[in-house]
Amino acid sequence: MHPYEKFLLQTYALRALGAGGPMARGRPQKRTVTWLIENASDLGCQAPEVDPEMLDFHAWPADRKTLDTIAPMVALLTQRTRTAPPLSGLERRMLWLGKTLKLSGLEADVLQATVRAALVPPVELLLMTHELGHSGEIKPRGLSMLTGHNKRWIDRALMPSQPLRLLGLIEDRRGGDFGPSHTVIQVARMATCNPDRLHAAMVGKTRPAELAWEDFAHLGAEADLAERLLNGGLAQGTRGINILLYGAPGTGKTAFVRTLAARIGAHPIFAGESDGNDTEPSRSARIAALAISQAVAGCAGRKLLVG
Repeated sequence: MHPYEKFLLQTYALRALGAGGPMARGRPQKRTVTWLIENASDLGCQAPEVDPEMLDFHAWPADRKTLDTIAPMVALLTQRTRTAPPLSGLERRMLWLGKTLKLSGLEADVLQATVRAALVPPVELLLMTHELGHSGEIKPRGLSMLTGHNKRWIDRALMPSQPLRLLGLIEDRRGGDFGPSHTVIQVARMATCNPDRLHAAMVGKTRPAELAWEDFAHLGAEADLAERLLNGGLAQGTRGINILLYGAPGTGKTAFVRTLAARIGAHPIFAGESDGNDTEPSRSARIAALAISQAVAGCAGRKLLVG
């Protein structure tokens, strides 16, 4: 585990314990102490010797003897979380995503915690232990525990009208559970954390046009109008030019876009065409792909965003 990811796991552990953090409410539960000891290796600590009969996954408060036994471990975690190590690749990719989409600090924290609940097994187990998530999904109370933010603020950030849901970054999995969209997971798992390479990866490679402009002569004046609108808009840096291509699957819409882009010297970005398994992506995944691609496309260059 990367040192920064271990640092975050240590931070999550302290918040779950309520060790002086915003979640502090009396004694930690036995199940929290059990998770702490069983995951001591991932936390970078040596597990203390505790009577197994004193540990279970109940929500009962831990007894004083057990708390005294784990006190050195808690003190070590507290010390280690005072200074953050260099950022991990995952953290840098998530920061890039938050900055690209202009998320607030709270929204970025919620998104990062949601991603780690899906990708980092000890985090997922911590949530399952407290019945705050399962199978890569997380409840708002779990997000409050991991991030330290007030649950009311998190509930507000998870509303459909707010960026995390509006941009398709987080999906409502029903039953009070939330999870990251496939597009967000794709970004989180990318092999690079270089901003330029992340931009390039989201833009993708251009497939050459397979048909000539003359092959679309049957579209008549509409094709010429689309060419003039886009060419002029790109030349002047105009935003908000939208063209609707309507037709049944297989009628040549994608082929026309590739040919049109080649004719005006632009790079077409096809957002959310596939979920990576050659299957139709979810609505949230397509919206997220479109939002990220739109932000990337607006940075520079002659690009056409196709959603």
